[in-house]
Amino acid sequence: MNEGSEVVVEMVEGLKIEEILNKGFSLQAQGNHEDAIAYFNEVIRAEQGHAVAYHRRGIAHSTLGQHELAIRDYTEAIRLNPELFAAYNNRGNTYYALGQHELAIRDYSEAIQLNPELAAAYNNRGNAYRILGQYELAIKDFDEAIRLNPGEGTAYNGRGMTYIVRGLHELAIEDCSEAIRLNPRFAAAYNNRGNAYRAVGQQELAIKDYEEATRLDPNDEGACHNFASALEHIDTNRALKEWGRYLQMSKGSPLGKGWIKDILKIKEDSESRLS
Repeated sequence: MNEGSEVVVEMVEGLKIEEILNKGFSLQAQGNHEDAIAYFNEVIRAEQGHAVAYHRRGIAHSTLGQHELAIRDYTEAIRLNPELFAAYNNRGNTYYALGQHELAIRDYSEAIQLNPELAAAYNNRGNAYRILGQYELAIKDFDEAIRLNPGEGTAYNGRGMTYIVRGLHELAIEDCSEAIRLNPRFAAAYNNRGNAYRAVGQQELAIKDYEEATRLDPNDEGACHNFASALEHIDTNRALKEWGRYLQMSKGSPLGKGWIKDILKIKEDSESRLS
């Protein structure tokens, strides 16, 4: 037992199970997942059959990138309470993060069967279908997620991404714009709308969206890559700067290095024509 766990044991002495559980909830809401796990451990130690504690510990493990531990906890929560639809949905998210999209779809489908009003599960299954190239099924799920929860932008963004890969760029622009209207800080929606604008030749609008995406999420490699690439023939100095940022984020990507070499050649040719 580590020092933190010993402190938790001392703190929970004399507390009721639900009080310990609620303390774990509170820590989890504050983003303190390590300490939350320690509290959930105490609940499970006191009551082995506590499905909610396993489920919430699974969420904490998943948030910390401990996917195998998360799957183990979600599976135990489901064994203890087969009607716990949120555990199916969250285990699906973990399978999705591991690239196991068929397993993710199976869990999302089970969550939907248990709770047909669960918009998040439709959205999540739509993303898994999209990754697998099952675009009609993806759009159908995004449609349902939007019907159930029209005030949430993620399904608009997911449907927009699906429209992009199908070449329906105007529809993609509409969906990504709605996602942005609902959440003006939705960096991925700006990046995706930028992709759609670029595909229809609206380069300036694309650059504007890529720039906003990188401002909102400076660590988004994809948006940084797209921004640098879009700038190539418009502003070589800015393109070089963005490619430098991209290389730093992607740890020296060969693709980025190749683009920088090309941009330097373009810059050299441009300067030679002006001299």
